[in-house]
Amino acid sequence: MNWQNFFLYEAIGFVLIIYNKWIVDHTERFDFAERWFGPTGTYTFYKLVGTFLIFLGFYALYNNI
Repeated sequence: MNWQNFFLYEAIGFVLIIYNKWIVDHTERFDFAERWFGPTGTYTFYKLVGTFLIFLGFYALYNNI
């Protein structure tokens, strides 16, 4: 089961990092991210969430969630 979570988190994380421009263009921007990270805050937010999911995938692979 851990390897399934690993692949799921990795896939979602890479999609968020690679396609963040497409996601922002087809959804709305986050006001809190724009305030905290500046004018490109929503792009940065999606990249940070994608990076977190990748690390969470490795955590799920080697530990029990």
